[in-house]
Amino acid sequence: FKLVHKTRVSALVLQNKRNDKDEKQTREMKKGNPNWMMDMWTGPWNFYLDHTGAMGGAGKEKHVKCKGLGKVTLLWPFQKNGKTDTPKSSDTVCKLGAQFGAAMKANVVQSHLMNEEAVANLVLKV
Repeated sequence: FKLVHKTRVSALVLQNKRNDKDEKQTREMKKGNPNWMMDMWTGPWNFYLDHTGAMGGAGKEKHVKCKGLGKVTLLWPFQKNGKTDTPKSSDTVCKLGAQFGAAMKANVVQSHLMNEEAVANLVLKV
């Protein structure tokens, strides 16, 4: 909607709920799919970023649909194995959050296990 109707939306808030898991949920996900963290490379966030070369090739990540998004706040669950982590971590989820945030020129906010009220308050501030 934001890409098509730029003037009808002043700010965009995106939240990654797909990887917002606690320790128990993370263990269950790993049992069902040991590569669930790596699914980020092929998930819905790829709409915003082209990972050409991101897995060790010569290319660099580039913007795909990020132009014209305007003010963006990205709620990203920086976590490792279900435990809250820092955005500077070397864990896959943390690295990707930083990459997506940079591609969108977004204000990236730690949202691991953030409750709905906290998310609502953050959205109202944007």
